[in-house]
Amino acid sequence: MKEKLYDPVFTKEEIQSKLKEKHHLIPYNRFYWWRRYKHSNNNLSKYKPLLQRIQNGDFDMPPYFYDAMISENDIQEKWENSRNHDEFINDAKTDMERKRRLLEDHEKFEREQLHNLQRAFQSYFGISKDEFYLEVDKFDGTLEELYHHIENEYGRPISTRSIPELVMRIINGK
Repeated sequence: MKEKLYDPVFTKEEIQSKLKEKHHLIPYNRFYWWRRYKHSNNNLSKYKPLLQRIQNGDFDMPPYFYDAMISENDIQEKWENSRNHDEFINDAKTDMERKRRLLEDHEKFEREQLHNLQRAFQSYFGISKDEFYLEVDKFDGTLEELYHHIENEYGRPISTRSIPELVMRIINGK
């Protein structure tokens, strides 16, 4: 019996069932051939309240990481079924490239999502970048719970405050 090339944490079926909760398979696209899944819902406008956007899943992570795990399972399967190294390389090179591109997409999208989330909280609650990252670092919970925590910590969203409240907040340095 061959050594394992990868030791996947989840089976392909477990990953696919998890992906089907919030994502759906997409048809082949020659420009993004490595992607197999996408979010099932459309993002709301940036002018919608932040809580609605969070509940809609606008800041949820895309399926790229899980899709890369499926590719990892496919590579492991091809490794186990190959007779020699050359056969394995020929069979698995597309899956290896798919995994590499999916992980790149995941990292890029994760950075963008965190930046978008930070800007949304800044504009919605009037908090600084440092205040946002301080709250994120010390908070352990869901995104919706973070929203309510920041709302309790820093007050109501800017759009629902009156001008005197904003002036007093600036004067008091809070």
